[in-house]
Amino acid sequence: TIISSDKDLMQLVGDTVGMYDPMKDRQIGIPEVIEKWGVPPEKMIDMQALTGDSVDNVPGVPGIGPKTAAQLLEQFGDLDGLLARAGEIKQEKRRESIIANADKARISRQLVTLKNDVPVAEGLDDFVLHAPDGPKLIGFLKTMEFTSLTRRVAEATGTEAGDVQAVAVTVERADNAHGPDVGAGTPPVARNGAATEPGQAAEAETETPKKGDTPSLLAALRLEGAATAKIDTSAYQCIRDIATLKAWVAEAREAGIAAF
Repeated sequence: TIISSDKDLMQLVGDTVGMYDPMKDRQIGIPEVIEKWGVPPEKMIDMQALTGDSVDNVPGVPGIGPKTAAQLLEQFGDLDGLLARAGEIKQEKRRESIIANADKARISRQLVTLKNDVPVAEGLDDFVLHAPDGPKLIGFLKTMEFTSLTRRVAEATGTEAGDVQAVAVTVERADNAHGPDVGAGTPPVARNGAATEPGQAAEAETETPKKGDTPSLLAALRLEGAATAKIDTSAYQCIRDIATLKAWVAEAREAGIAAF
């Protein structure tokens, strides 16, 4: 069972694979996919190739929505059949749009097709859901100052939250992190006293968080850094042309301090 309602995953639904929508508390199987989109799961790829998805930058074919796509796939079988026989479409605008955007439809099909042959080192047993470690989870939640969630987890796991102290966590320890608080966080400390790297499990000691280890302390640290930072306005440069702008963008990307 796939825990999601994302239409991008509906192509995986079949006799042995289903989906569960946690927001609506409903199962999604083959009948539900057909009811929602007008096509079975095995045609969802072609459906999305035609309709596109602006959120995921999938172009699709302009003017083709889900209902029209479902009608076309029912008439022509699949995307390849549709593109091969596009001249048979009676509606002029629809016909011209599909013929003119055939390459976009093919590219869109590649973009929405999920890879199902990715090597996975873990076995199915490794993904079995285990009961949460109450004290460990509560220690982290306290550090993150999730008061309500801490209380709920304590009740669900039968843990006395008052007996668990906040634990130290890592804050912005990436090599390319930027800002006045870089390195301010304290990495988790294992019981043998050795610091652990991000991604490694550690049985954290009940240690009082240090400056910058909690959201509120981190915010205060950033505010302090911003207030005391000196800005050299004489180094400002007014960008008046595209060439200069591109040069600045290239420099920012090279420095790793900008994303587009």
